[in-house]
Amino acid sequence: MSMFNLTGTVLHTFEQPKRVDSKTGEILSDEKPKVQILGDMPLPNGQTRMEMVTLTCEDFKPFDALKGQKISVALGIFAPAKGQVIYFIPKGSLPSVEGSALPTSSPSSSGVKNPLFNNAA
Repeated sequence: MSMFNLTGTVLHTFEQPKRVDSKTGEILSDEKPKVQILGDMPLPNGQTRMEMVTLTCEDFKPFDALKGQKISVALGIFAPAKGQVIYFIPKGSLPSVEGSALPTSSPSSSGVKNPLFNNAA
């Protein structure tokens, strides 16, 4: 169980391309799966503002199937340097749909797999 959770609506998923040094050709970073989530950020006056966060994840496919839905997912945080904070989704963390129970029937025959349905018998 994670100490921090992020709740919001899945907007978009994508693969960030690898970065290559133009002079040496050295690969600086590999491709990274990303998910963009929109949520409410509380303000000191009691109101909220909508804010989108882009997070690195192990695999964006579980989030792809949940686009447009409100989810909750574990949130990892670390500070590699003073004044810099990086947020990410820890490996092995899967999103859960807010306000609904886990599925009790098999996935639809449309070919889209529900990441919350466990096919193990």
